[in-house]
Amino acid sequence: MKAGKLKQDNTQTTQSIANVVDGKLILSLPEAATPVIWQMDLEQAQSCALEVKEDKKSKQFILALKNTDGGITEIAPFETKEAAVSALMATSAALQGAHGKIRPATYSNVQAIPSAQAGIVGDAEKKKKTEKLGPVLAMLLIFVLLATWTLSVMLKGRPAPGQLQTTASSTLGGSSQPGQAMSADEFLNSRQ
Repeated sequence: MKAGKLKQDNTQTTQSIANVVDGKLILSLPEAATPVIWQMDLEQAQSCALEVKEDKKSKQFILALKNTDGGITEIAPFETKEAAVSALMATSAALQGAHGKIRPATYSNVQAIPSAQAGIVGDAEKKKKTEKLGPVLAMLLIFVLLATWTLSVMLKGRPAPGQLQTTASSTLGGSSQPGQAMSADEFLNSRQ
């Protein structure tokens, strides 16, 4: 293979392909008169329409994006209407199958739709409730830790029940068993 020349792969597709990835519409249009790969951020795009329009001067069919403010962005020119419509349909299929791949619209974009607005308000109320839960749980955890620490400090100064018996038997010199009767003389003699 010589430098500057690319090996042509006959297995490559020449059909238009559209995908939605991470909230972006990506169009691969190899069958356009000027092949192009085009992307659009769906999260930032407001209401828009894709259309195929005929350019009578060049006798080509243009796949174009039309915004609500009347602006038109030409995506790619095609030699035939069928190829342009094929690209349009591939885009439509990608957008229809993009459930979960398009990031949710912001609250400001949905205000005009009452049914969608009700769902968002409900989500906002749930979020407020869960935001209050965090500080409450943190305070509860701090209280439990302080209570545990206080109890451990209070119990540190007291001898354990087993230590009381050991102390009593060691003061008796270890000669008598706990609970065994002894005379005062025996007790005094064991202390010497």
